[in-house]
Order: sequence, then structure tokens, then C-alpha cells
Amino acid sequence: MAYIGQSGRSIDTRYKERIRYIKYNNPQSAYAMHILQNKHEYGPAKDTLQLLKACSKGTRMSCWEN
Repeated sequence: MAYIGQSGRSIDTRYKERIRYIKYNNPQSAYAMHILQNKHEYGPAKDTLQLLKACSKGTRMSCWEN
């Protein structure tokens, strides 16, 4: 399965934030809650994340996401 979304922050920052939400069972992250509720495994960023397209935040980023 794949999740495609956009962020103005770095992938490393997002990954560390999500891992922290998983570790502390924080419901603020829908991604973390999905991992916890469905007992999915998760691993290091280099094995689980891939940047598909880097672009400036704004209209261009929204266009790529669509």
C-alpha cells in the first residue's frame, strides 16, 4: 500500500514525528493510529519512505498530489 501526500517539511522531520506518535500512542496522527489499530509493522525511513517529487510548496505541489 502507498500513501501520497504533501508536506512543506522534510521527510526526516515527518518520519521522526510519526514514530514519536506511534511510540506514545498519540491520537493526533491518523497515520500512527492506523499503524497501531491494525498492528502494522513499520521500519526505518530509508526502507519505508520514498520521495516521489520534490517541488515548492503551494499550487505546484497540489497539482502533483492530484
